[in-house]
Amino acid sequence: MAIDQKLREFASERQIAYLDAIEKHGSQRAAADALGVSRGTVGNAIVSLQQKAAKMGYSPEHDWTHVVPDGFRVQGVSTYYDDEGKPRGQWVKSAVDHNRAEELVREAVSVLSENVRGLAPITESPKRVLGDLLCVYPFGDPHVGLYVWAKECGEAFDLEIGRRLTLGAVDRLVSSAPPAETAILLLLGDVFHADDGTNRTPQHHNPLDVDSRYVKVLQVGIETYRHAILRALEKHARVVVKAIPGNHDPHAIWSLAFTLSAYFK
Repeated sequence: MAIDQKLREFASERQIAYLDAIEKHGSQRAAADALGVSRGTVGNAIVSLQQKAAKMGYSPEHDWTHVVPDGFRVQGVSTYYDDEGKPRGQWVKSAVDHNRAEELVREAVSVLSENVRGLAPITESPKRVLGDLLCVYPFGDPHVGLYVWAKECGEAFDLEIGRRLTLGAVDRLVSSAPPAETAILLLLGDVFHADDGTNRTPQHHNPLDVDSRYVKVLQVGIETYRHAILRALEKHARVVVKAIPGNHDPHAIWSLAFTLSAYFK
C-alpha cells in the first residue's frame, strides 16, 4: 500500500508508527494485526491524520498543496482549472488556529525559560510571620505596554511610567502589609496590553496603541512582576502567583507565567 510521505510532516509519533507498519506489511489490516490493535484503530488514525493535513492545506486528492504556516488553519480553498481540467491557480484563505497558537507560545517560552531556570536569588525567610493571616495583592488590568498621549488624553502613560508606578505601588503595599505567612499575587487579567506584535485584540481585532516593540513589552512585564515576587518574599514566607488570562492577553500571559515559574523553580 503506497503511503504519501508528506503526511509524515503532520503525523504524531503514534501515527508515524502506523504509517511505518502499513508500509512494512502492505495494508492497514496487516499493520493492525502486527501491532496488536484493531483495524478500525489504524484506519481512524490515518483518517485523523489526513484531516489534520487538510486543515493545514494539504489534501492532494482535492488539489490542495499550499500548506499554511504552523499556528494557522485553512478556512477555504478556491482552485482555478483550465479547459483540460488542470489546476492553474489557487487561493487559500487561512485564519489563526488559536489552540495551536497557544501551544506554540508554550513551547517557545518553555525553551526560552531553560536559560533562566532556577536563577532566582535565595531570599531569606522573614523571622516573624503570622500563620493565621493571608495577604492578597490584586493587580487589576495593568495593561503593560499601553501607550497614552497626554495631549490627546490628558495624562501620559507608557512602559516606563507603568513600570515606575507598579514598582512604587508594590514597595508601598508590601511595606505596609501585615507579615502574613502566605501572600497571593493575583493578576486579574490584561497584564499585557497586546497579545502579540499585531497590536490588536485577539478576538475582535480592535487596534491598540502600544509603546515600543512587543518583545520589550514582554521583558518589562516579566521584570516588573519578578520584582513584585522578590519584594513580597522579603515579608512573606510563601508567595503564590495566580495569573488569569484577559481578553487582551490570552496567550501572552503564559509567557509571564512560564518564565516566572522557571525563574523561581
